[in-house]
Order: sequence, then C-alpha cells, then structure tokens
Amino acid sequence: MAHQNRPYLNHAQNYAIMCVQRNHIAFEIAMTTTATAKEERLAIRITPETKEMLRRAAERQHASLSHFIVGAALERAASLLADETRFVVSQELADAFCAALDAPARDIPALTKLFAEKSVLEH
Repeated sequence: MAHQNRPYLNHAQNYAIMCVQRNHIAFEIAMTTTATAKEERLAIRITPETKEMLRRAAERQHASLSHFIVGAALERAASLLADETRFVVSQELADAFCAALDAPARDIPALTKLFAEKSVLEH
C-alpha cells in the first residue's frame, strides 16, 4: 500500500488510520505517541553528502533536520512492523466481515448454558 505524503507528526499527536483502496481495505491499529520530555539521544555517523541530502529534504518539508530524521525513521519503523498492526483483505471479505458485525447475535444453546452457570471464581 502506498503511503501518501503527510506532514511529520509531532510527538504529542494521537492518530488512527483506516486506509481504503480499490479492491482492498486495510486497518491500522491506532498508533499513539505521548508528549514526554525528550531525554534520549541518538548519535549517528554519516557522510557530508548524506547530511546534505537529509538537510535539503528536511528543508523541503519545512522541518528541522532532527524532526525530519525522527519522523522518517518512525514512519519506516511503522512500515516494517505493519504485520503486527495491519491486515489487508479483499473488498469481498471486508464486506462479509462488516455484515457479520452488523448481523444480530445468534442463539448458541451451549454458550447460553455456560453463561447461566456460576463462574469458577464465584464458587
């Protein structure tokens, strides 16, 4: 799934994304960041050419170099970890899933009996 260009999120924002594409629907678990003091430092060694490219890209996004690098790294990390936060299904399966959620509950006698009994915690 292609990501749209979006401004880098500051660390105080909470966001959830539901992406709908032609013939596919993807759900991403809400990704939450918190407003905390920035206490950790990360030092990296790069070539002057790499630094210049990053600086130019950050400038194009109207962001500081640090903000740009952290934002890009977080976006890449989220993309790599997407298999833990997102699943993609066909439109047909998405429609069936939504229909199942919207359908009235079925009566399942075994479950009705189970829930009528006292819990092991209540004995």
